[in-house]
Amino acid sequence: MRAWKIWRAVSRASHLVAKGDLDGALEWSKRAVSLAPENALSHLQLALTHLERGEPEAALAELSVPHDAANPAWPVFEGLARADAGDLEGARRLFDEALRQAPQNRLARGFQAVVMMRQGRPAEALAELEASGVEASHRLLGRLLVEVERTLAGLGASEGSRLRETSLSPVSRDGDAPPVEDAPEGTNLPWGERIARNGLLDRLVGGIVDPLFAQLFVSRAEKALYAQRSEAAIVDAREAVRRCPEVPRGFCVLGLAYLQEKQPRAALACLREAARRDGETPDVLYALGCCHHEMGELDEARRCLTRMLEGFAKDAAAHYTLGQIDLEEGDALAARRRFEYAAFLDFLLVRERLRRLSAVLAERDAAVCAQP
Repeated sequence: MRAWKIWRAVSRASHLVAKGDLDGALEWSKRAVSLAPENALSHLQLALTHLERGEPEAALAELSVPHDAANPAWPVFEGLARADAGDLEGARRLFDEALRQAPQNRLARGFQAVVMMRQGRPAEALAELEASGVEASHRLLGRLLVEVERTLAGLGASEGSRLRETSLSPVSRDGDAPPVEDAPEGTNLPWGERIARNGLLDRLVGGIVDPLFAQLFVSRAEKALYAQRSEAAIVDAREAVRRCPEVPRGFCVLGLAYLQEKQPRAALACLREAARRDGETPDVLYALGCCHHEMGELDEARRCLTRMLEGFAKDAAAHYTLGQIDLEEGDALAARRRFEYAAFLDFLLVRERLRRLSAVLAERDAAVCAQP
């Protein structure tokens, strides 16, 4: 009966950690230890709960109890606690020990990469991750992504440029843009402009043809956005709103194109007009949040993204961008939890951020090599 109570308390604590109820998890973890002070796994669960609460010193106290030296999990979590406490060399030695015990321990190798990144060795960290793959563990991913964002921010500061960017391109989440026939070469309008415009005929043609062609230009602009051709998207979207400002998504797509071009102020004006005309759709609210984020207006960015999540709660990009804001405001623990949840919703976010960091490092190395 006692063994069952211990198992139940540990299991309950682990479940509450996964749910984010860290106060409840702490209560059940302490209950497990009180039921079996000699049980190393109870202490391990309490240590993990302290780690999730951002209390590495308390975690280290729990990890100091006698345990099975052959347990490969123990040095991993003791190393994690030491890393969070600032002892990066001690953490590295413990992860090395875990890998000596179990060379295929991807969690230990992933935390090694986190330590490398925290030590300012991002290229080595990426090589380590590429060699072993990224373990789909939220405990690892949250910390890894915090270090990725910190590294990107540090590289941006060292180069005198801002590397802040959204985790996903803020384009429609409805899937790929529908295929649209481009206008023939040499003319934007194959026949509409050749109709004589005067009097009643002019008003009829304008009222029928302009909305049709405006929608064509909106569709072409969306296709260009998906292809990362933001300049072409701006040209087509501007033509759409010139011909018919009432066309759905015209101002929204124009704002997204400006945002893709890193012109957040121009994007903001268009997106506000889109919200006025078409309502605050999830796409518009997300893009508004990205605009304010790029402009450094973090409170307004948080407000827009939080409102967007009220109606679209499982949008990974919005959670990730909120994590970036948490990190910029100095709350690494809240950022890690956001990143963990974003990765849970869309693991491709992890690949995208690692790809982005790899590209920035390659650009930096190329610039260094080009110097005389």
